[in-house]
Amino acid sequence: MAAKQLSAARAIRRFAFRQTIRGALIIGVLGGLMMGSYGTIIVKTYPTQKERDALVATLNATPAINFLSGEVKNAAQPASYAIYKSLPMMVLITAIWGLMTTTRLLRGNEEDGRAELIESGRTTKGRAATQLLAGYGYAVAIGGIVMWVLTAALGAAPGVNLSLLEALYLVLACFLPGLVFAGIGVMTSQLAATRGRAIMYGLIPLLVLYCIRGAANTTSDIDWLKKLTPFGWSDLLNAVLAPQPLWIIPPLIFAGLFTVLGLVWAARRDYGVSLLRQAEEVRSRFYLLGSPLAFMIRQKQWTFFWWLVGTLCFVSFMAALSGTVSDLLHDTSLSLGSLGAMSVDQIKLFFIGSTFMILGLVLFAFTILEIGSIRREEAKSYLDNILVAPVGRTTWLTRRLVVLATMILLIALISVAVILAIANAQDIGLSLSDTLRSLAGAFAGIVLVLGVGAFLYGILPRVAVAVMTVVVAWAFIVDIVRGLFQLSDWIEKTSLLYYIPSDPSKSPLWSGVAWLVGIGICLLAAGIILFTKRDIITE
Repeated sequence: MAAKQLSAARAIRRFAFRQTIRGALIIGVLGGLMMGSYGTIIVKTYPTQKERDALVATLNATPAINFLSGEVKNAAQPASYAIYKSLPMMVLITAIWGLMTTTRLLRGNEEDGRAELIESGRTTKGRAATQLLAGYGYAVAIGGIVMWVLTAALGAAPGVNLSLLEALYLVLACFLPGLVFAGIGVMTSQLAATRGRAIMYGLIPLLVLYCIRGAANTTSDIDWLKKLTPFGWSDLLNAVLAPQPLWIIPPLIFAGLFTVLGLVWAARRDYGVSLLRQAEEVRSRFYLLGSPLAFMIRQKQWTFFWWLVGTLCFVSFMAALSGTVSDLLHDTSLSLGSLGAMSVDQIKLFFIGSTFMILGLVLFAFTILEIGSIRREEAKSYLDNILVAPVGRTTWLTRRLVVLATMILLIALISVAVILAIANAQDIGLSLSDTLRSLAGAFAGIVLVLGVGAFLYGILPRVAVAVMTVVVAWAFIVDIVRGLFQLSDWIEKTSLLYYIPSDPSKSPLWSGVAWLVGIGICLLAAGIILFTKRDIITE
């Protein structure tokens, strides 16, 4: 029997689905674990309602910390605690993923030449773009179902009692901002000539709207600002305490409006052309073009600069809060879980330790994205232009990894210097040796992740970023699950966060740090060797 011919529309949908389903599943699993488990965690940490009310009172007295958190009133109830603890992070993740995914499907495929092959068949530009977004929609739906199942299953624990409908509202609150910025990505893909510029056009409103939502959470006088931002609409949905389903409508309207507008533009413009035309004549700049190493530095100078600025802003904000928050927590008359037994200095060190853990997670993300950048240079045949010169593969990859490691180290050291300066300004007993010990634990994990990425890049480059993401996500999962169950010691040691001490005055597990660094270096060496043995693999 002859095989059924695959229609053009179905083939395009399947292509888009395969490009997006992995990210959707990662977000679904991570979000489901976070949203579903925090209810049980607060029941164990603050077992009585009196303690939870004291927590809410303390948080209300510290408005600055609410910039990165959800509605404070949600912290008083186990079923809604996830809204306070994890919703702000999840809406930011889904929004960035939505923007980056739609720009990759539309402008990215066009920039790489794949769109020309797609549109050369029995379809039009507008129909092809529509089918690409349909495939992305299928992936989002599956990711949402996974998140809903996990959230509902974990939220059904005794003392939490999260209903199926409430879990569904939580999932919608997570994904709706992502749909809005996916629509914005469709639109900016038509405005910009490159995917990088399309992402930049979308990131600017994303960051502004997220900051507006954060500012609205710092004081009740301006909480009306939430009505002006998709991130605020997720808060106003109020998924558990008093659901307001009408707030589902605005993000759907704007997501549909941006998407339709982008598709109309996509159908009308010529291939390879953007609505915002770039200058036809560009002034030549020849600095840092004298050698392959100098060219690598030239390529990554702005990437390094913006990651450094963003990291410094974030860790400075967290470190500056440590003194104020710790004083308020210690002054409360109630025992707030394990923090109630700590002295003021111990609480301050605990919050500084949390800042180091956040710094480690930022550097993990930077490492993964940069390995992905190395892979893109090969996949898009940019690497061919370098290897045709008298530059060996071993030399190229070694230098590329050295540049990456240097950027990571500089960001880490500068961030540590800023944290130390802020800690000293708040009379927190933190020395240079303490900060370097905390950095050692984070850096050991980064060396391992970098080694895993280099090894897989040398043998299976297409899966390198995915496996690195799983390694880092596993650290999140273990950190969440150990708040629910008593895990064995060897399972906790598989998490990279285990080696970053929560108290900077204490030393990390040096034997574990040595093992992580040793394994990472061996994997790095193996990856460089394996890279010289395989063929160049383009997309």
